[in-house]
Amino acid sequence: MAKFEVMRKIDAWVREVAVVEASSREEALQQAYSQEYKIIWENAGTQTFDERHFIIIDGPDD
Repeated sequence: MAKFEVMRKIDAWVREVAVVEASSREEALQQAYSQEYKIIWENAGTQTFDERHFIIIDGPDD
């Protein structure tokens, strides 16, 4: 019997958090958007969704 390598792709959100000094919530969000790559983000977990996709990566052709 032939063997095939199959990839399973699962939709997910990668969650990260950071502390931002600001005078309001709106300012904190604005800083997060404008300084996204300067902020030190910490991992806050991953949430997966039900959506799945299966793809054949490698194996014999019929």
